This record gives sequence, C-alpha cells and structure tokens, in this order.
Amino acid sequence: MIKTLRYMRHGQTVFNERGIWQGRADSPLSAMGIAQARATRAYFAGLPTPIDHVYCSPLGRVIQTLEEALPEIGKNYVVDPKLIEMSFGEVDGTPIAGEATDYERYDFSQIGGEREETAGKRTCRALERIMNRTGNVNVLAVGHGGTGRYFYKRWRELSQVAFDEALPNCSVATYTYDTNTRTFSCIDILIPKV
Repeated sequence: MIKTLRYMRHGQTVFNERGIWQGRADSPLSAMGIAQARATRAYFAGLPTPIDHVYCSPLGRVIQTLEEALPEIGKNYVVDPKLIEMSFGEVDGTPIAGEATDYERYDFSQIGGEREETAGKRTCRALERIMNRTGNVNVLAVGHGGTGRYFYKRWRELSQVAFDEALPNCSVATYTYDTNTRTFSCIDILIPKV
C-alpha cells in the first residue's frame, strides 16, 4: 500500500531571528514565522485527500506552527516526543558563533547533546512507526529542521526531488511511503511564499 506523509518544519522563531542555537530550548514564532505558517493554509485546504492524522514535536514552536497553519484542527493532534529536535547540549539557547547550518560539523554529544545521526535515526523510526499504524494513510508530521533534513537525506536516493540544504522554515516535504518495502520517497517540497 502507498501512503502519504507530509513533513512540515516549524516557522521562523524569535531565536532563529536573533541567531540563537535552539535545539531543545524553545522560543515562540516570530512575526515572520506566524506569517509563514498562515501562508501554508491554502496549501492544506487544497489537498486532494484530507489529512487523516497529525503528529508533532512537543516543543511550543512546533505546536504554534501547527495551530497557525491548521487552525481548524483544534487539539486533534498527537504530540510525539520522538519527533523532538536534537539537543545541542550546553549551547541550547546561546548565541551562535559562526555558521550553524551544517550540524554534521558539530558533535553535540561532547557537550551534553546529541549527534545529528542519533536524532535523525530516532525521527526516522518514529515516522516509520507512525506510517505503519492502521488507518494512517494521509499523515502530517510537524517537526524541526535538523531532524527533517536527516530524514530527507536518509531517503534521498529514492526521492524524486533534489534538495541538499535544510528545509526552510514552514516548508512541507511530501513523501510517499510504501508499506511493503517500508521505503519513503520525497515527491515534492512546498516552500511558502510570504
């Protein structure tokens, strides 16, 4: 059976705007982040098949993004702790010095955090578990840039869309999921225009 997973990254946050490491530290969406989330409303409203299940990270920036993008959802979503962003350890919530977009350069496990690979594998297992649930056919998962990037990299070779950078804030990557082969393929990436 072929199912559909849409993975959405949270909107820009106040910490993103100020150049602060986030990881597990949380901050609310910036005005731009709210606008990004609202810009995806028409996309979700226009889907040919409605979303049947929604999952998200427990961090506030993700929940705020979800509730701005899909206000009609109310509280009809599942908070899954396995979808949480990787921990940056001691640098969570501190100013970024230098270029922070290439997480592979950093070993956050040396300072009380996680490696990108560890966080990415956790997210991959969670998304596969979610997609294997009975009744989950057209799923939305809302999460983070780092773990979303790792998930995409894991399935890059089977994907129809080439994308080598972190997903921009509030972008939505659409994957097909084959339950027989347990493989994902990215077929589209929406980057909202604000």
